[in-house]
Amino acid sequence: RARPLIKNLVQLYRTLERYLTQSQKLFLLKVYLSTCFHDRALRRRIAVAVLGLARRVDRRKARESGEKQDRISPRRLV
Repeated sequence: RARPLIKNLVQLYRTLERYLTQSQKLFLLKVYLSTCFHDRALRRRIAVAVLGLARRVDRRKARESGEKQDRISPRRLV
């Protein structure tokens, strides 16, 4: 149950992070977690996992787009 929960939260975070304030992100987490939100340790572990996975996905996407650009750029010059 935890893995899909984290994955869904990462997707929401990556989609909405530019548009939400910190307090809105916390409210979203509160609504999404509902009963689990009151356990501070669990809430913190989930938040850390979401942020870590979101950063990892961002790095991977940046690396992939950089590799694609490198492969495309020389062809455009020819």
